[in-house]
Amino acid sequence: MSLRKGANGVLKVNNNTDMIIRRINLLVFVVGIVSLSCKEAVKETSFSLPGNAPYNIKEVHPASAIPGTKIVISGVNFPQKGLEVYFGDVLVDSLESISALSISVKVPRMENPGKVRLQLRSKSTDIYSNTLPFTVGDVLTDLPPVYFTTHKLYRGVISEKGLLEVDELLDIGYPRGLYVNQENDEIIYASYYGQVYQKIGSTKPKLLKVFPEGLECMLVDAKKEWMYLSTGSTISRMSMSDTSNIEVLYEGRQRPKSLHINEKTNQLIWCEIEPLYILSGSVDGKAKPEVIFDMKSGLAGPTCLEIDQDKQKIYVGDVASFGDSRILEGDLQSPGTLVARYKTGDGIGENIQHLEYDGKKYLYAMNSKGVSTNINEDGGIVRISLYEQGKKPEVVMQPINHGLLIGL
Repeated sequence: MSLRKGANGVLKVNNNTDMIIRRINLLVFVVGIVSLSCKEAVKETSFSLPGNAPYNIKEVHPASAIPGTKIVISGVNFPQKGLEVYFGDVLVDSLESISALSISVKVPRMENPGKVRLQLRSKSTDIYSNTLPFTVGDVLTDLPPVYFTTHKLYRGVISEKGLLEVDELLDIGYPRGLYVNQENDEIIYASYYGQVYQKIGSTKPKLLKVFPEGLECMLVDAKKEWMYLSTGSTISRMSMSDTSNIEVLYEGRQRPKSLHINEKTNQLIWCEIEPLYILSGSVDGKAKPEVIFDMKSGLAGPTCLEIDQDKQKIYVGDVASFGDSRILEGDLQSPGTLVARYKTGDGIGENIQHLEYDGKKYLYAMNSKGVSTNINEDGGIVRISLYEQGKKPEVVMQPINHGLLIGL
């Protein structure tokens, strides 16, 4: 090693040797950083790789679902053969589809649902991917068949194996009303463009009537004598036995929607957006409409209504602001104030589109996150136990893209 004497007589290392020492120190510093980084990665994902995995998971959509729900795993370099999917330590029986960038798979049933780690494994190389968190929800074993619409009509049931199974039934365009009679296997639906169809059993849908002005809402009464329909400015009723018999009940309305009948008082109830009103009239149109709830009552942006006929309670899906929905409760026997029973933070979603009461204890709510963007995992159906205090809303099924109506 060469040395040189400084001006003060102190020996110093030559510049080239000094550079080597600095490079060695830098290398030690970098190795230390890499070592720390590797430890953090292992800690975060809670697994060890038996080698460098050539494929990785980037995203899981949705991040939570009940068994039987189809989810999509997105990533890079997925092998086309011999790839396994694990939810915790549960191996999925089969994949729905696979490509180099995505995997479609159904969530398996688990003895202990909850938070698990989602992971991939190659059978040929025994190499595991990184992991992502996933939440497996509880299966609602007492769930009845639930019909619901997007631009198509579906039916969701819980199979004997305890898995959610969803069947596509019909392409119905832009639905504005849905009536389901499961005992008679009968479905009646109306579209935004004004067509009203009836389907019984396995027969093809029968066109009942066309309203050229289009439709906002449809309601079939409990006795199935009349069908009530609203356009942008009118409310009418059509005889179920004679579709040529149509009576205009109310005119000059402002986008009436969510028609309901209070069976105890024989009143027709609906909401209007401009201005924000919930009104009542008579089923024959002879009584003048009266405002029973308005902004002073607590309305902000009503989207849908439902009635508990026995307890004479009204439930209102209400959008307070973007991303903030509420389910309001009011008393039909003494209208006045509406109370926020549930809010977005309680698990009902951000945009309530439809409410459906089963006549016993459950209120079903269709939520879509937003109407101007693609729906993500927040869109779906939840059910609320109205008379069990403190019980949180339960997820029935999700995601549902552009969900609109529910039929029980």
